[in-house]
Amino acid sequence: LHDNVSATANCGSSFTITVAAGGSYDAATVAWAAAVVSDGGSVTSTEEGYVNTLITCLKGASPNLFTKLDRYWIYGSEDVHQAKIDLIVNAAHTIVGTPTFTANQGYSAGTSSNYINTGFKSAGGTQYQQDSAAFGFYSLDLEAASANIPTGAISTGANAQMLPNYSSGGLLASVNENTGSAGVTNTYSAGLYIATRTSSTIERGYGFQSSPNGGNVDTGNDSVISSGVPTVNFFALARNNAGTADSAWTGRLAATFYGSKFTSTDATNLSN
Repeated sequence: LHDNVSATANCGSSFTITVAAGGSYDAATVAWAAAVVSDGGSVTSTEEGYVNTLITCLKGASPNLFTKLDRYWIYGSEDVHQAKIDLIVNAAHTIVGTPTFTANQGYSAGTSSNYINTGFKSAGGTQYQQDSAAFGFYSLDLEAASANIPTGAISTGANAQMLPNYSSGGLLASVNENTGSAGVTNTYSAGLYIATRTSSTIERGYGFQSSPNGGNVDTGNDSVISSGVPTVNFFALARNNAGTADSAWTGRLAATFYGSKFTSTDATNLSN
């Protein structure tokens, strides 16, 4: 979805939409840029074009992905101010400790004392609900087999976490439950990963791997009953374990997002 702005935007291989040419941007793009400036940052015309095409493609997907999301942070931005402001409601995250920011790539940390508090609590989400939920991330790096978590939140009786390359060599996606997912074999953690709950009894995980692997992985429908939503904020670069950061992610994190359930078509559209 991240493409140059033009009169016709190719939203990956899934669909093509028409966007406004001549410097006219979507209202959500204008609002995001204004929020970045209010935070003390700036936005080049090139970056604003990238963001505008992303937002326009999200809105042009069928169904509309923009309206399915509560938050969408692009950490792979030009500066920390752009990375701080989400695209959906212009919410600002909070940096804890000293995670490393690399322009146009994202954040990395490596220890649980350095992470991002998104400020997004799924229990207070508009789109994110107990039986209709999704969250995900884009990682630029391979992570050795481990229990490290790019973004997650757990509280008593409710887990929301995704492990792309668990210690046993598998993709695990737990969404609003306390049992644990069956998972599927996976040892590649770079790319786009999405965890979703589509009903009270079904959760699912998708992985769209980046080059050089470039393959896809899908847990299929995992029959796990939902138990509730976490009552603590999602952290990025770590998991929020009832108020304490743990399971630190060591690679570069380029984006995180949170919202309502994703179908396979939604997941494919976002990946493109």
